[in-house]
Amino acid sequence: MQDRGNAMDTADYKVLIIGGGASGMFAAARLVKELGSGTDTAVIESGTRTGRKLLLTGSGRCNITNRHCIISKYNTDDPVRLGKVLSGFNPSDTVDFFENVLGVRITSKGDLYYPATFKSSTVNDALRLYIEDAGTKIITGSKAVSLVQTEEGFAVSLESGDVLTSKCVILATGGASYPGTGSDGTGVSLPDGLIDPEDIIPFTPALVPLTSDKKILKQLAGIRCSCRTKVICGGKTEDTSEGEVLFTKEGGISGICIMDISASVLRLLDSGKDVSVSLNLMQADADEAVNMLAVRRHLFGNRSCTDAFSGMIDRKILEAVMADMRIDPESTVSDLKDGRLIQLANALCGWEIPVNGCEGIDNAQVSCGGINLSALTDGLCAKEHRGLYVIGESCNVNGICGGYNLQWAWASAAAAVRDIASYV
Repeated sequence: MQDRGNAMDTADYKVLIIGGGASGMFAAARLVKELGSGTDTAVIESGTRTGRKLLLTGSGRCNITNRHCIISKYNTDDPVRLGKVLSGFNPSDTVDFFENVLGVRITSKGDLYYPATFKSSTVNDALRLYIEDAGTKIITGSKAVSLVQTEEGFAVSLESGDVLTSKCVILATGGASYPGTGSDGTGVSLPDGLIDPEDIIPFTPALVPLTSDKKILKQLAGIRCSCRTKVICGGKTEDTSEGEVLFTKEGGISGICIMDISASVLRLLDSGKDVSVSLNLMQADADEAVNMLAVRRHLFGNRSCTDAFSGMIDRKILEAVMADMRIDPESTVSDLKDGRLIQLANALCGWEIPVNGCEGIDNAQVSCGGINLSALTDGLCAKEHRGLYVIGESCNVNGICGGYNLQWAWASAAAAVRDIASYV
């Protein structure tokens, strides 16, 4: 059972894990597997239960990994170290551990893997029950407020005044997204003096909806469509993505493919550059779109433009693009001259949305920032302080949507535990 804050005044452990989220709980499970028992391990969780943020992943369905977790899908300061960690515990290892150790049946949809129940609670419960069975102590409702190095290892002070000591500490406090779950970004400051401040990158939103001052977007609130997207800056394409776009009630754009490019957009905006997102609403090239429009103009010459083209694209989106081009959507389609038809096709294949920022960190799925991988070893141990490990979103690593961030949580936890097993 979870121990709700009634820690002893002092207690000695081999390993203390600060943070009971995905990476912290997985580290505890890997410690059980590697060391054979969890009785010398404690998980310190500031909230009333573990895995609160994990329960939100994949809209509550928990996309645990992706068949193709490659380095190019991540942002980090040290891609080489990232690659070593990911190769040390790959998606097949993840599926194997969940199925054959934790007892979770896994299913796939394309390249995405989920628990067969499609419930995040299944994953959270499996982790908690496994480590509890092994005797791991879970201390909830206990916020860690300081972490200092001692001659024997480390001492962690809790908000309650209790002090826990251990030979190793795993920092798994997460990033700054969904701060209501306890992942508020403050955890990376715990090892004060043990990590160079220059290696702690401030957290900013990632995988977050983008905002725009293009007023017509508010008319599209709640509409979803499939798109190819480009990030345009200075006339150059800086990033691309493909998938669903959601027009938000705030007058911005969201959806999986927008989340995936949001980090690139925000980096460009932070550098003071003008950025727009180009939406290929037709998912076709301009020549194809011209032909499709021309065919419908010929077939339905007596209809309005909106009625003639509504079988190709959502009517409201079509009306918004045409209004943006100053084409009357109720005008007769036969009156649409070739030049204007070509312009409309180009717009439908590249509707540019100027972007001025993003929604707040509360609406970000993950965050950019954390402790640089370059400040850590391949086992994710602080280079100058043996026994201090940093994993999960506490590291300066974030990936796109589709299981990449949870795979990093599992792989980073596994890397740290392998190193600990050779040390304790």
